[in-house]
Amino acid sequence: QNLEVTNWPAGATATDGSANVRDGIRIQIYGAGVKSGIRILNNTIRQIRGMTARSAMYDNAAIYVITSDGSTNARWDDVLIEGNDISDSTCIGLYVKAPPYYHMYTPSGWSTNMVIRGNTFQNMGADHIVLNGCDAPLVEFNKGYGAGVYGTKGYEMIAGMWTCYKTQKTLRTTSRSTRLKS
Repeated sequence: QNLEVTNWPAGATATDGSANVRDGIRIQIYGAGVKSGIRILNNTIRQIRGMTARSAMYDNAAIYVITSDGSTNARWDDVLIEGNDISDSTCIGLYVKAPPYYHMYTPSGWSTNMVIRGNTFQNMGADHIVLNGCDAPLVEFNKGYGAGVYGTKGYEMIAGMWTCYKTQKTLRTTSRSTRLKS
């Protein structure tokens, strides 16, 4: 809470080839069970020099919430990501990632009580928000500008904010403005 986070190599530019798999804030499950009560609040996260090429785009984010347990008994519950200012990064803004064995036929392993509220995303290398494997997530009052502006050439097709493997999602009073680089 209330952190200022950067992860950018000294002297690097957005197009100099120094991209690597880098995160700003990373929360990860390694063991089985339900992990709950996670709060990521009021942080300034900027200049995360991550990857946007398809080979690694989904392996990093400015805020990365990942389930990497090898069993099917790990998931998130009661996660609040609120009031963060995320900008000028060459990666996804916020990514909640379920492991590959979760799919649309196994909602019992999806994250529950996930709330993404009041965050601002500006000038990202890819999407602003990607939610994968969430049961009824609430996404409200977020703002996004410049999705894909620092993306890898050839990968500029960015959705801004999207979900997959979800039930009853709520995207409320969320605004985005996508500007693709030429």
